[in-house]
Amino acid sequence: MNKIYYTYDDLKLDVSVIFDQYVSKFGAEPDFVVGITRGGLVPAVHLSHMFNVPMLALKWSTRDFIEREFIVCDLKMMAELTELADSGYRLLIVDDIFDSGETLVQISAEFAKTHLDGSEGKIPVYASLMTNQRAPAFKEFVTREVLLSGSYIQKHEFDWVVFPWEN
Repeated sequence: MNKIYYTYDDLKLDVSVIFDQYVSKFGAEPDFVVGITRGGLVPAVHLSHMFNVPMLALKWSTRDFIEREFIVCDLKMMAELTELADSGYRLLIVDDIFDSGETLVQISAEFAKTHLDGSEGKIPVYASLMTNQRAPAFKEFVTREVLLSGSYIQKHEFDWVVFPWEN
C-alpha cells in the first residue's frame, strides 16, 4: 500500500491556508467551528483557536467501523447544527480529508432537508485538510463555493493518508 505521511507541520500550514481562505472569502470569522469525528477534531480545535470561536463536535463517519455494518451519525447534534444555521449562525464544518466526498454529501443533505420549502438558511462552509479533486462530489462543492482546502491530492498517487493523530 502506497501511503502519504501527513505531519503536524503540514497541519499547521493547511489550517493557516483554510483560515486565510475563510477570512478572504467571507470577511469575518465563523460563529462556530464544527469538527467531524474523528479526523476533523484536531484541525477544528486549531481553527477554533485561530478564529477565537467555540468548537463543536459532530459524530459522523461513513468509513470508520464500516466492518461492523453501521454508520455513525449523531442526528441530534445534526438537528442542533441545522437550527444554528437556520438562526443565522455561520458554521465552518471541518474534516481531515475530502476523499470520496460522501461524508460532506450526507451532512449537506441533512442541512438541505430543512429547506425543502425553498426557504433560505445559512449554508455551512466545509473545509478539509486534504481534498481529492477527482472525487465525484468535488465539483458540486467547489461550484457552490462552500469547500475550503489546504492540500489538494490526486487519488492515483497514493492509497492511504496517515495523519499524525492516527499513529
